[in-house]
Amino acid sequence: MVQSKPDLDNYMARITEIEELIVPGSIAVKNPKQIPRDYPYWLHIANSGTPQKGSSNEWVLTFSIRALLVRGTAGAMGDYTVETTIMDDIIEVAWNFLMDDNYRNLKTPTYPTLQAGYALDSLAINNSIRYEGEVAAGIGAGGTPLVRNIVGSLYTITFLHRMYNTP
Repeated sequence: MVQSKPDLDNYMARITEIEELIVPGSIAVKNPKQIPRDYPYWLHIANSGTPQKGSSNEWVLTFSIRALLVRGTAGAMGDYTVETTIMDDIIEVAWNFLMDDNYRNLKTPTYPTLQAGYALDSLAINNSIRYEGEVAAGIGAGGTPLVRNIVGSLYTITFLHRMYNTP
């Protein structure tokens, strides 16, 4: 039997490794409870679109990962150094994910081969914007959510996965 069931945790591990390589010194976290105190760090929200029918025994699933690269506390508007860093981040993230063959195919030093079912060269950055607002930053006393006001850049990274199951 040949299968290509997607492993989203593996995809997230690949993406976070690439992000940490693109922005040296950054930390990528999957759970907002793990947010570090120091900047920069990455936060993520993963989702998928509607599966589309491919060939016999095949479906194509579009994954969409929202990645937020946090550079500091909110209110940095007017701080040219922070604004320049955010603009440089937007360029670096797009350049590395789209122009580096390994990164575009989610291959990293830890994961040098494609995940079974990954659609070669399907990765795209659908938008890149400056972001300023609140993010969840863990749980405080009594289960109260902690919130941080941050500034950074927000990306939508999409890619395709071909699901198939043949006996």
